Amino acid sequence: MFENQPPPALQWVDIFLSAIAFLVVIVTLPTAFQMWWGKPRLQFEVERIRVRDGVGLNCSITNEPVSNRILKWLGVIRDAAHKVRITVTIRDNGTRLYVAREKMTIKVENEERSYSVDLYPSTRSGVIIVMQNDGSSYGEIDAPSSEDGKIYIPPGEYECTLGVKWGQDSVSKTRVFYVNKNIEATRWWK
Repeated sequence: MFENQPPPALQWVDIFLSAIAFLVVIVTLPTAFQMWWGKPRLQFEVERIRVRDGVGLNCSITNEPVSNRILKWLGVIRDAAHKVRITVTIRDNGTRLYVAREKMTIKVENEERSYSVDLYPSTRSGVIIVMQNDGSSYGEIDAPSSEDGKIYIPPGEYECTLGVKWGQDSVSKTRVFYVNKNIEATRWWK
């Protein structure tokens, strides 16, 4: 009646091998989740901030921590984004002519500004894209490639593209901003 059934010893071997395979899956599953969901995830937020004697159009970048409860329970943590670099390209929004393309220095919390930083989870960093001093009708961009270290932007509407690279990954965000003779009207357009 049950002629094709394996001998009892082989059944025990099957059970034993199945148990080992189950344990291997249990041990390797968190590692697989870490590889997939633990990658750096950068979030951007543009804001107008008051600095020194004027205003700055700032971009904050954060490496978001893991927030999913199941992933946290499995021990998944967000990896650091190493060697984060930012390039800003600014174009006049009306004529589409390029105004500037510069590597920007990044400020990470209590550290010095640098062109390349490591961004750990929950650590905020900031890049001042455009600065406008009180009494000035022009915006300024830090530009080490220019003669006096600045590029001056006349009043108008501009498109800013931030190119962010880290490791082998990259992301690009585009926002519009205004520079106005009245410093209070210089702002990001959301």
